[in-house]
Amino acid sequence: MGLEMDTEQMQQILDTLKEPNPSYAKLRALEKLGEPAFDVIAGLLRGGELRSAHRLHALRRLALLTRQQCFERTEELLRLAFAAMQDTDQTLRSGATSMAITVTAILEKNPNPIRSPEMKPGAKPSLREQVQAKVRLALKLGLTEQEADFARKFLANER
Repeated sequence: MGLEMDTEQMQQILDTLKEPNPSYAKLRALEKLGEPAFDVIAGLLRGGELRSAHRLHALRRLALLTRQQCFERTEELLRLAFAAMQDTDQTLRSGATSMAITVTAILEKNPNPIRSPEMKPGAKPSLREQVQAKVRLALKLGLTEQEADFARKFLANER
């Protein structure tokens, strides 16, 4: 598949961003679009064209894409989550914080997709320390109760 998306594919991507829990078939179809879908969704996130709820769905769809098709873009997903962790919307901030914690655990186990020297193993501060600082800030800004508990557990788990 080329990098060009047809109208039907674009609509398919947009539809998955509007639904909190798209069907398995819709998610599978999104996954099959791979890199071009990641490009579209990441572009929408960066462009500020999505409402808060749809931005959280976008982060979740990017996470789905990085499972297999776009694994090499996991660091990019983490950076998008970092940006959302500072958002004024508590639900988005909370979801992005949870996403950043989860992606950090993935990258600590398999750092292959890390491209930036400041995030590679051996960097000072470490990836975990960088994420912990961002999680502390998100906690100060306010997270939902469930995500705040998750964040506190992450912060307590020093390496």
